[in-house]
Amino acid sequence: MKVGKNMEYFIDKNGNKWNSQKFTREQAKKHSQNLVNCKDCIDCIECVDCYGCNSCNNCQNCDYCNSCNNCQNCEECNSCNNCQNCKECNSCNYCVACKKCYNCIYCINCKNCNNCKFCKKSQECNDCRNVIKVHRLTGETHICL
Repeated sequence: MKVGKNMEYFIDKNGNKWNSQKFTREQAKKHSQNLVNCKDCIDCIECVDCYGCNSCNNCQNCDYCNSCNNCQNCEECNSCNNCQNCKECNSCNYCVACKKCYNCIYCINCKNCNNCKFCKKSQECNDCRNVIKVHRLTGETHICL
C-alpha cells in the first residue's frame, strides 16, 4: 500500500484508494484485501468486480456507483441502498429489478420508471408517485396515483 503524492489517499496496486482523513493505513490495507477484482474505487468496502465506485459497501458488478449498498449489475447508480439488476438508477433506496429508474424510493419490480416514489410492481412508469395500499378488509392491493 502506498500513500499518494498529495498524502490525501492510501492507494493499492489496483488504483483503489481510501481517504487518509477517514481511514488509517491499517484500515485501508484491510479494505483493500476485501475488495475482489475492483479497480479505481474510492473509500469502498467489501465489493466485488466494481470499477470507479465511490463510498460503496458490499456491491457487485458496479461501475461508477456512489454511496451504494448491496448493488448488483449496476450502470449509473447514485445513492443506492438495495439495488439489484440496476441500469440507470439515480436516487435509489429499495430498488430490485431496476431498468431506467430515476428518482427512486421504494421500487420493486421496476422497468422504465422515471420520477418514482412508492412503486411496488412497477412496469412502464413515467411520473410515478404511486402509493400502494392494501384494503384492510379484502386484502386487495390498490394503487393510488
